[in-house]
Amino acid sequence: GEPITDDSFLLLFNPHHESVRFQLPKPTDGMIWEVCFDTRNIAARKQPTVRKFYNLIHRSMAVLQEVPADPTASRMDRL
Repeated sequence: GEPITDDSFLLLFNPHHESVRFQLPKPTDGMIWEVCFDTRNIAARKQPTVRKFYNLIHRSMAVLQEVPADPTASRMDRL
């Protein structure tokens, strides 16, 4: 069959009463982590990319997505 590819997401949860600093897994070559959603700032449309660590405030969650470091690259370029 043909290879099946999909987007990679990272879910971060912090139920603690203090902030937590998460060490992120190394993204795939040519990719970076971008914040899709963070409960600290629900109204934000586009959030910054993150490198090695992400600070999550108390009692919150965030969703990160692995996206191309070069926004002009297509998914097929990565296969």
